[in-house]
Amino acid sequence: SPPAKDIFYSDTQKKGNGVNSFQIIPNPNSGQFNISGAEISSQIEIYNSIGLMVYKTKLIADQFFDLSDQSKGIYLIKIIGTDGKKNMGKIIKQ
Repeated sequence: SPPAKDIFYSDTQKKGNGVNSFQIIPNPNSGQFNISGAEISSQIEIYNSIGLMVYKTKLIADQFFDLSDQSKGIYLIKIIGTDGKKNMGKIIKQ
């Protein structure tokens, strides 16, 4: 089967397909946000604009994320489902 395509976005619209589609609320934000719609136990990785990983965790229900200690800018979020499928998007920190 063909490889899964990565999904990029910069708004609060739900992106992706299947169980690993997700939404970041709010986006843009001040570094504090929630992820809605992603599969529980998915791996969350967040990278800064130069590609350094600044956050990594397994998603739990009603999880709150805080990047307030990071600089303003655009961050890449990668969500890897328990099935290995990946979705990606942008977090805009103002």
